[in-house]
Amino acid sequence: LPLFLAIATVSLFIFSSMGWLVSDVRYVLPVLVALSLLVGSTIAIARSWRYGRAIAAAMLLGVVSFNTLTLVGAATPALQAPPRPYAQAAAYLEQQGVRYIYGSFWTSWPVMFESGNTIIASTVTGATKVNYDTRNEQQVAAAQGQATAFVMEHGRASLPAFEQFITTHSMSCTRQEFQMLVIFTNCTPFPNIDALVPTMPMGE
Repeated sequence: LPLFLAIATVSLFIFSSMGWLVSDVRYVLPVLVALSLLVGSTIAIARSWRYGRAIAAAMLLGVVSFNTLTLVGAATPALQAPPRPYAQAAAYLEQQGVRYIYGSFWTSWPVMFESGNTIIASTVTGATKVNYDTRNEQQVAAAQGQATAFVMEHGRASLPAFEQFITTHSMSCTRQEFQMLVIFTNCTPFPNIDALVPTMPMGE
């Protein structure tokens, strides 16, 4: 049963659209558990083979070596991956003195997470336009546009909708891009959120 569950979980992430979730630690944990079960079960089975103990020892050594090299790579600046766009966006916003952001849930909340909650996010798009924590919505609204920016993303319908809104209302914003993210700061005049929300797409 453990081996079946391990194979099923790993296969689900490899052969389905769930694979993209591995970039989020909340969703990768089941894969790590499944991989541990898979490796352990395989080593246990290998011990029954001819030269099984040697094979099992080699497999175990390989797993330990891989994890050790991964830790060394994470601790070595030259081997570290470049900052994710959400982290870059959070750093940029903090440098600009921005404390609050508006955007779609799947775009603005990762930025808030990367900032360590020093930047508070509020959604202006979505099926229900409701956050997990309405206190964040209230904080951003209370700022009344002060130290507030908009974070959008290429490939989502919210970006052209927002650009159309600020063009229609003759607003000017400072635009900065980090890979697929587009940040609008210093918007003058600041968009009326009550007027903006109805123009934004649903389902984001």
